[in-house]
Order: sequence, then structure tokens, then C-alpha cells
Amino acid sequence: MSATVLTLSETIRMDDLVNQQVHTLTLPEPYGSGLSCAASYSGMIADLAAGDLPLAIRLANHLTSAWGLRMMQAEAGNPIDSCFANIRSKGMLLASLNEIDFNEREPETSGGGGAIQATAAEGGMRFNGVRQRVHMDAHVQYLPMCGIIHDKNGSSSFAVAVIPITREGVSMQRCPDVCQSDEAGFTAIESYSVRLQDVFVPNNELVSFTGQESALLERFLLLHRLNVSAIYLGIAKSALACACDSAKASFVPQWGLPLSRFPGTQFLVADAAILLEACESQLYTYSSRINELFSGGGDGRELVADTGLLTMEYMVTATQKIVNYAMKIAGISSIRANHPLAKLYGTLKSSSFDLGQMESDDNREQLARALLRSASAG
Repeated sequence: MSATVLTLSETIRMDDLVNQQVHTLTLPEPYGSGLSCAASYSGMIADLAAGDLPLAIRLANHLTSAWGLRMMQAEAGNPIDSCFANIRSKGMLLASLNEIDFNEREPETSGGGGAIQATAAEGGMRFNGVRQRVHMDAHVQYLPMCGIIHDKNGSSSFAVAVIPITREGVSMQRCPDVCQSDEAGFTAIESYSVRLQDVFVPNNELVSFTGQESALLERFLLLHRLNVSAIYLGIAKSALACACDSAKASFVPQWGLPLSRFPGTQFLVADAAILLEACESQLYTYSSRINELFSGGGDGRELVADTGLLTMEYMVTATQKIVNYAMKIAGISSIRANHPLAKLYGTLKSSSFDLGQMESDDNREQLARALLRSASAG
């Protein structure tokens, strides 16, 4: 596995990543590198999330959208070369594709707001609906959208389009809770509510799927779970590193020794490190299964999807535990509003930190069903 080299600094911004051509990593050739190693990709996103969480989220959304569209283009003849060309030459980025509930065969928006609907029109289709909490900045110029088409016979099919944010009928409104982030003690994850009102997309910019062809769309879901898992791993790494630095720098006056020399601190560090190692191992397992599936071999789609759900759930739970351990290690100072660990804790608890991972009960129900299904089949 070849690692993706990413030059990071404390002041890195999206402009820096664009100048490094990092935003083209998952684009098809000749527009980009055609990166297809999930393990290399997830490691890069985790490292970036450890240093700059909002930046990592925006870049991850763009790269996985480009990755999914690249595979869709290869297999479905998607005519989006002009979009890829603008991404490379002008530094334009993609938002994430709206999430899709394949169990109900109906796309749903991340964070609620109703499904995106696609209806036939002369020469193309019209898209209507609302997406909540779309992570964006000035570089994001394209909205990948999957609309559900309700057929007359009662079945459903899908239409995918890459819609410029400047197209007529697209409107955006910044989510209000982002503005209060500094006062509330969490990191601002800038997001917008996006409304599509009779947005027309011509046929030559559309890709349509029947319900039986949803495997191409399911790849976006697998990549989304990879994103969430990698970002949480980055948060966990950042929390443990901060706690270790604090333990080495803090002295106990009556003993004249650093906090790191005391068994209680060492046990907490060990507990957090064990959890972090398990997170990295689980993410590597999921990444390997994605690689095998996308290359045309390996395990079935259902197993990979279940592994992704399990990995995401484990990452969310383990990261919260690691942050709690880190705050215990750092002591009372970690609850002060300006402390990095207090900000991490506040971010994890904030409603603005919504990566589509919030429905834990539903996720666990899906996992239980998959396990019980495989047990009964055996």
C-alpha cells in the first residue's frame, strides 16, 4: 500500500490543498490521480482531521463524491467531464451526495428535510427538495444530488446529477448554530440548508438507475461510512496526543514529578491507546474490504456494508471514550472553555457536528438484523 503524501502545517487552508492538487486525488485520469486505495485515503483524512476538523470534513466530502462519480462514470457513461475539468483547473469542489436509504428505496437528506424528488420534464428532469447541513465553503461549487423517481407502476428509480450552486432554483441558507460556536465552546463546522426548487437538469447531464442497479449508488454510502470513521479516528488521535502532552508538561508540586510518572495517569493513557489501536485496526479491515469490492472481488456487498456500519458505530463510541479518558488525564484544566479537549468534547456533543452518524439506534438495529440473519442462515 502506497501512502498518500500530504504536506500539513498549522496554518493550512483549503487553498493550500488545492495548490498541492490534493483535491484531484480521486478524480479520474487525466484530471487527477485516480486514487483507489481506501486504506491510504482514510489514513490521510484521519491525519488531517487531527489537525483541522472542519477542513478535513469538507475535503473528505469532496474526495469521496469525486471517487463515487468516477466509478459511476466508468460504468454508466456519466457525462461529467466538464465538471472534472473545472475541479482540476479552477479549484472547484464537490459537496457530498445526499444520503440514500436503500432499505426503503428512497433517498433522504442528511439531517432531515425530506427526500429529493426528480420528475420528468421536456428535455430533462426537475429536482425539488431540501438538504440540511451541507458542509460547504467558497470552494464548493457543485452539488451532487440523487433524486428519487416514482414510477406509475409503483416502483422507484433514481436520477443523479451534479448541479452547479449557481443554477436557477438553487438557494442556500447558513445554519444558525454555527455562528454561536465560539461562545458555546465547540468547533464551527460550517454548513448550509440547500433548497432545490424546480431545478432543471438536461438529459445529457443525468444518470438514471433502476432499483436493481443501486449498487453503483451504494458505493457512495460505503465511502460515506469510511469518511465518518476516518474523521472520528482523527479526533481520537488528537485527543490522546493532547492528553499525553499535558501529562508530560504538568508537575505535581509535592512530589516534583511530572503527571506522566504516576500509575493512575499511565493506566488511563494505556486504556485510551488500546482503544485507539482497535479503531485503527477496524478501519483498516473495512478499508481492505472496500478495496476488494471496488476492484471486482472480495466479499459480497452486504458484508462490506455491514462492516462499514459496524466500523462507524465503533469509531463514534470509542472516540467518545478516548476523549473522556483524555480529559481525565489532563485534569480540571480540560473543562475550561479555551482548552483543546473541552472544545473537542463540545464539538462531539454539538448538533452542528452532524456527519450523518447520529442515528445510532437505527444503525445498531441494522447490525443486529444482519447478525441474526446470518446466524439463522447458518
